Amino acid sequence: MSQVSKYPIRDEVYGQLEDLFVDTISRMTNKRLVNNFLNDFLTPTEKIVLMKRLGIYVLLGKGYDYRVIQNILRVSFPTISSASRSYKYLRKGCKVVVDQLVQGEKIDRFITSLLVKVTGEFSSSGKGSGVWRYLHNEIKKKDTKILK
Repeated sequence: MSQVSKYPIRDEVYGQLEDLFVDTISRMTNKRLVNNFLNDFLTPTEKIVLMKRLGIYVLLGKGYDYRVIQNILRVSFPTISSASRSYKYLRKGCKVVVDQLVQGEKIDRFITSLLVKVTGEFSSSGKGSGVWRYLHNEIKKKDTKILK
């Protein structure tokens, strides 16, 4: 993510900027407008960092193991550990929103299709691909209803 200036702003200015940012985000009701705004507002790296963090939260909320999350999202163990602490203990607002996401059927389809893609990619990559092929087939067998 971008570096934060070493020159801090006053608390009251920070509060006003935070209010402006939250108001701006909360006023957007159209998915396309939100997407266009975020594409213009964030650098590609900032977007990836935020999307991966959300992905970690959702996969943790679904009960996935750290190793599985590492393989799916290509993130390090310390990154998952930090996000896990934040998700479980520090952020009540984030946990509430993510828990609502986790309850949805749409997220089940997303995670299953993601797992099928990842296991499919590794199932044809040479050494050790047999285990990935087995996982790929098991996921497809188990979740044929979700994938439709």
